[in-house]
Amino acid sequence: MSDLFHADVPFEFIDKVFATMFDAGKHTFMILTKRPSRMLEYLSPDNQRYTARKVFDLTKSRAGSFDCDLHWPLSNVWLGVSVENQATADERIPLLLQTPAAIRFISVEPLLGSIDLTQINHDWQTNFLTGEQTDMGRLWEDTNKLNWVIVGGESGPGARPMHPDWVRSLRDQCLEAGIKFFFKQWGEWGWFQGGHSSIKLPATFVDGEPFKAWMVRVGKKEAGRTLDGRTWDEMPNKNL
Repeated sequence: MSDLFHADVPFEFIDKVFATMFDAGKHTFMILTKRPSRMLEYLSPDNQRYTARKVFDLTKSRAGSFDCDLHWPLSNVWLGVSVENQATADERIPLLLQTPAAIRFISVEPLLGSIDLTQINHDWQTNFLTGEQTDMGRLWEDTNKLNWVIVGGESGPGARPMHPDWVRSLRDQCLEAGIKFFFKQWGEWGWFQGGHSSIKLPATFVDGEPFKAWMVRVGKKEAGRTLDGRTWDEMPNKNL
């Protein structure tokens, strides 16, 4: 319940975390941050050999002398950023795409507005794996790409409703781009598709295209996590 790349967390501490994850290679670790600029600073392609060596040396000093191939970035560490709307997606996703990682994911929870992943605003950048120029706005390029999108509505006392088409749009973008899609929950607000004359619970309209959705605060359990009649539990292949 913290952010590993918070400004108050020293890189020396992060070194120890990565060394522990390296030691525990049978486990998969997912690191989620709202501070991708600091994550990129730590794992920068310019510094990754140095960072990898520090992590390996820490592990070696704990275990004694041993022979082990250090594959970097660590295959069992997935890196992700939290985004809520188009503005945070524009700001954080390009930084994630420049960060070396075995698996990259975004956690869109809570989803508070429509997001078009194909319109991420970013200048042309050098692909850190091939050295070629890559359009960073194309999130499904073979190298600098997203592998997983997690979407969920908001929960808690001040939860805001989520329009169904915001979720559908991200699902459809993922299907087209070959990105795994995981729908976690509607949150506190469920989508009410019938008449509303008998509704006794708090309800509200949420603007969206092509229609306004009538959302009812039924609670997280009642709202559930089905989208268009099914659940979406896709996950990346750990061998990617």
